[in-house]
Amino acid sequence: MKKVIMAVVLLMLVFLPAGGVFAQEKAAASTPESVVKTFYTCLQNGDIMSIKPLVSESIIKQVTDNADPKTIGGHLGVYLLVTAAIKEGKLTLEMTDQNFKIEESTEKSVTIVTTYNAKVTMDGKTESDKGSDKVKLVKENDKWVILELQDLTRK
Repeated sequence: MKKVIMAVVLLMLVFLPAGGVFAQEKAAASTPESVVKTFYTCLQNGDIMSIKPLVSESIIKQVTDNADPKTIGGHLGVYLLVTAAIKEGKLTLEMTDQNFKIEESTEKSVTIVTTYNAKVTMDGKTESDKGSDKVKLVKENDKWVILELQDLTRK
């Protein structure tokens, strides 16, 4: 199942190189916080193509090189798989009460910690949980992009 979803992610990222127009335009002139907020919106909507311009080119290369999703950008590869599963209708994800806090900031990198309530529905079963992620962004080609995402609530 994961291989099929990863193949879908790979095909979308390779054959639709322009990425999502909405996210691409937004990422070009955004703050690190707005990039992270847009990422989570795209994740919940299963909008894998709009995520492409929000993540580092090195992440896209790892995906297109068929790297193990568990090794891509911390947990970012797994989140990309989740996005593809949402797009395919295999699950739904609703995130509420999202908070974003800049933990560390330099001219070329920013770390943002997010907290949220998540409700996941898959195979007719719904589970709710609190979540927290640490998202590292870097400046790449004069825009902020996500380099790494660590899920702080899971090992």
